[in-house]
Amino acid sequence: MTAPARRLPKRDRYLLPLVVLAVALTMVIGSEVAARWWMPEQPNDACLADNAFFGKLPRKNCTSRTKVAEGDWTTYRYNECGYRSETSCAPVPASTIRISVIGASTSWGYRIPTPQTWWHRTSDALSKICGRPVDVQNLGGVYNLNQVARTVQPALQLKPDAVLMIVTPFDLQRLPPGDFDMAWQPEAVPAAPKRELLGKIKDSLEVSRFATFAQHMLYRQPESYLNGFLTSGDRAGFLRPPFNGEWQRRLTFADHALAHIAGQVHAQGVPLILAFVPHQAQADILTLRKAYPGVDPYAIDRALGAIAARHGIIYRDLTASFGNREDAASLYMNVDSHPTGAANSLIADGMVSGLLASSLRDGKCSASAGKE
Repeated sequence: MTAPARRLPKRDRYLLPLVVLAVALTMVIGSEVAARWWMPEQPNDACLADNAFFGKLPRKNCTSRTKVAEGDWTTYRYNECGYRSETSCAPVPASTIRISVIGASTSWGYRIPTPQTWWHRTSDALSKICGRPVDVQNLGGVYNLNQVARTVQPALQLKPDAVLMIVTPFDLQRLPPGDFDMAWQPEAVPAAPKRELLGKIKDSLEVSRFATFAQHMLYRQPESYLNGFLTSGDRAGFLRPPFNGEWQRRLTFADHALAHIAGQVHAQGVPLILAFVPHQAQADILTLRKAYPGVDPYAIDRALGAIAARHGIIYRDLTASFGNREDAASLYMNVDSHPTGAANSLIADGMVSGLLASSLRDGKCSASAGKE
């Protein structure tokens, strides 16, 4: 005869699922704790104050320390004008080359320690080439092009010998609706709606350090990153010429914004140097040396180069220099998407090239100086 099936004690019917749940929670919590130890974060910049037009503006004479999960600890120092600079914004001697930086987050050196930023490296390199001090005043921030245009006059009041700016695909993607408009005002931010359970779970995953760590490791693999990014719709539209209506609008917006900015800068006899910093997807495609149907990694930078040429802007396209690196993915904070300190070195090379091609106002450091 077959022995009767043994039944679990009633107590175990409740106890075993609780044990499984406890083990699962221990693994999840342990993974999160380990990820937070490996990737500490302090995202809030205590020096940034609310501003109705810019969103956030640095307080004057303020120092703060921040860190994104994928980046290094960064000390921000803002001078008496509220600009990110190691030096005063007061007038400089005639023998000093002064540079004003405008633009969005990459121009600002977002989450990059000052010695690693492209503008600090540019200053050091140019000083050695030209044999004179170089002072940099950075007026960048997490801005759109309407906001960047408002920083041009303050940048010119510093009496710079050159104005530098960076543009990225992300800068175009986050443009406000409509066209460039100096009368633009930001819309009031609506109150956050009450989140349902699924929304709360999604929010928890977005702030989970383990989720960030897992994404970071996945996105370090070019093919894995591209498999997701190329199917992300509008975000990847800048890789697919002819551009759709929305990306055409963004380019028109950029055209009008850059025309306005260049007009103001050139009216003061100052050169404007614009560098294009590629998206990780562009660099990964070039690193893999693989063709993707309908995808052109150089499409958006060619379009911006044509805009720059129309307005007499010295343009440096850095896509090839990023894509020529076998470890192109290491040039980015892969989840955050901003360039790393190593990438800032490549940006500095491009900016120095642009500056030497410009023959700085008053001949302080012409192209011939770089060949001596």
